[in-house]
Amino acid sequence: MRLGRLFKAVSSIRTLGYEPAASRRFGSCLPVVITFTLNCYGLLSCPTHGSCAFRRPGAGPHYFFLPILTVHLSKGFLSKPGIRFFWLLLCTVFGSCSAYVGMVLQGVTYADVVALSRIPFHQDGYYYLPVRLSASAFTDAQGWICILAVALLLLALLGVISSPGRREVRALVAEAKASGARLCHGMRQLSPRQRQVAGLALGLLTVSRLYFSVVYPYQTDEVASYDFFISRGLLAVSSFYPIPNNHILNSTLSWVFYGLNTSPWFVLRLPVLFTATAGTVLLFVGVLRLTSFGTAMVMFVIFGWMQESLYYATAGRGYWLLILGGGLSFLAVTALLDSTRPARLGWVLLLLSGVLGCYTMPPFVYVVASATGCLGWCFLRRRAWADMSRTIAVGSGIAVSAAILYTPILLVSGWQSLFANRYVVATSWSEVVWNLPKFIWSTEGRLLGHRGIGALLLVLALALVTHFWKPYRSAPPISSHPPAGQELVGPIMWFLWLPYAMMLVQSVIPPYRVLVYKGLFGALLWGLLAERWAQRSQNRRQFWLVAVLLVSFAGYQCFVLARSVEKAKFQDKSRLAAFAWLARQPPGRVLVGKGEMGLYLLFFAHQQVPRRSWQFDSTPQSGVRYRYVILSHEYQESWYPVLLTKPAYEDENLMIYNINI
Repeated sequence: MRLGRLFKAVSSIRTLGYEPAASRRFGSCLPVVITFTLNCYGLLSCPTHGSCAFRRPGAGPHYFFLPILTVHLSKGFLSKPGIRFFWLLLCTVFGSCSAYVGMVLQGVTYADVVALSRIPFHQDGYYYLPVRLSASAFTDAQGWICILAVALLLLALLGVISSPGRREVRALVAEAKASGARLCHGMRQLSPRQRQVAGLALGLLTVSRLYFSVVYPYQTDEVASYDFFISRGLLAVSSFYPIPNNHILNSTLSWVFYGLNTSPWFVLRLPVLFTATAGTVLLFVGVLRLTSFGTAMVMFVIFGWMQESLYYATAGRGYWLLILGGGLSFLAVTALLDSTRPARLGWVLLLLSGVLGCYTMPPFVYVVASATGCLGWCFLRRRAWADMSRTIAVGSGIAVSAAILYTPILLVSGWQSLFANRYVVATSWSEVVWNLPKFIWSTEGRLLGHRGIGALLLVLALALVTHFWKPYRSAPPISSHPPAGQELVGPIMWFLWLPYAMMLVQSVIPPYRVLVYKGLFGALLWGLLAERWAQRSQNRRQFWLVAVLLVSFAGYQCFVLARSVEKAKFQDKSRLAAFAWLARQPPGRVLVGKGEMGLYLLFFAHQQVPRRSWQFDSTPQSGVRYRYVILSHEYQESWYPVLLTKPAYEDENLMIYNINI
C-alpha cells in the first residue's frame, strides 16, 4: 500500500507535463530537482533535518511525515533556460514597458505637455522647467513607441504560442509553483511558539509604523512629491523631473490612490505602509527559506525597527520600494548561485526587480551592479560561460527596459534632469577619496541605528564573520539543500561594498539615503552571527540575552524617532501659524526668502485655501510691488536692508512684513 502511494506520487510528474517524449525533444541538460509536497507515511524521512524533526507528537517510531520528495532527472523541462527563454522574456518585458509608455503618451495632447512648463517647483526658490519638445517630435514619439510596443508584444506572442515557447512557459509556471510550495512549507514547519513570536513582532512593527505615519508632520520631500507630481496627473508623474524628488514608481502608486481620495495621508503614506508591510513579510519568508527562524527573526527586528527603515516606512517616498527591490535581487542571486535548481524563476525575479527598482529611482543601479557583479564573479570562477552570458543578457535587459520607461522624462525634462542634476555631478577624484571614508562611517552608522558609533557594529560583525566564513576559494558548493549561512556572506559583501567602489569610479558621493537598502544586509549578517553563536553555545541564557538586546535596540530606535517627531511638530506648528496669519490678511503678492517655508506655502495654499489665488516669488521681480515679505531668521537676503519697518508677524523661525516694496 505504501509502495502504491509512492508510485502514484512519482507518476503525478506527468500531470505537470514532464512526458518522456517531450523530455527527449528538449535535449540533455543538467540533473534537476523536482520538489513535491506529499504526505507519505512510513516511507522516508526528511532528507534535510532527519525523520525525528517531523515526527508527530505521540506517534510511533514508524509514523513520520515526509514533506518533500526529491526526484532527480537527467532530462526534462526544468533544465537551464536557453536562448529561446531569454528571447521570450526580454521581448515580453520590453513590449510591456513600451506599451505602458505608449499608454501614458497616447492619453494626452501636446497642450498637456506644454502645461507642464507652468508648474512651479521649489529648489531654494521658485522655478519653472521649460519644455523644449516640439509638437512634431511629440507626435512622432507617440507613434514610434506604439509601433515598438506592438512589434515586441507580437514577437513575444508568436514565441509563446509555438511548441517550444509553450514548454518554456510551462516550465516557468512549474518552477513558480514549486518555489511557492517550498516557501509555504517553510512557514508551515514553524512551531506554534515561533509563529506567535513572528506574528507579535509583525503586529508591533505595523502599529509602530502606523503611529509614526499619523503623528510625523509631512516633510519637504513628501510635500514636493504631492504638489509637483502626484496631484498634477500621470503625465507629470511619468515625465516631469525638474528635481530628483520624483520617485516615479512610488509616485505612480500614490497617483492611483489620489484618484480615490486626495487626503495627503491617504495619498502619500498609506501606499508606503502597504508596501513596507508586504515587503517585510516577503523578505522574512525569503530569508527564512535560506537560513533559519532565528536568523530571519534577528534580521527582521534589527532592520524593521532601525530608525531609517522605520522612518521611510512611514514617509511618502519610494525608499521602501528600493529596499524591497534590493532584497528581491539578493534572493534572486542566491537562487541563481544554487546550481542544482532550475533558474528560470530566478532570472525573471532578477530582471523584474531590477526594472521596477530602476524605475523607482536611478540609484537602484547600485543594486543591479552588485547583483550582476556577484553573479558574474561566481560564474567566472566556475567557468560557467553560459550562465555568464545569461547574466549579461539580463543586465542589458534591465538597462534597456529602464531606458524605455524613462523615455517620457528624456523627451520632456531632458537628459540633464537625470544625468546632470546636483546629486550626480562629478567632483574631483581626490575630494571623493578624502570624503568617502567619512561618508562610509556615517552611512553604515545610520544603517545600524546610530550615526556616530553604529558603524562599530558593522566592524564587529565583519570581525566575527571570520570565525565561521571561509573565503571562496572556488564557487559556492553545489547542494540540494538551502544554502548555509556561510554561503550567503559572499553575496552580502558584494551588496555591502560594491556601491562604494562605484562612487570612486563615478567621482560622486550621493545622499546616504539612496543606500538605505544596505541596512538589510547588515542586519542579515548579524542574524547569521546570532544563529551561529546560538548553535555553538546551546544555552538558553544566550537566547534571552539576544532577545533583550533586540528589544532594547527597537526601543531605542523608537525613542530617537519620537524625538525627531517632536522637533518636526514644533517646526510644523510654526509654519501653520504663519500661514494661518497670512491667510487672514487681504490678498497680495508674496515675496518669500530662502528656506523651506516657500515650499510649504505652496502646499498649505493648495490644501487649505484652494480657491484663493496666490502668487509667490523667491526673488524680487522688476516692476512688481509686494505686499508681504517672508524672511527666515536663518538666512540673510541681499534685499533685506530695504525692510525698515517692524515685522507684522514674528516667531522663532521667521518674520512676515506687511509692506510694499
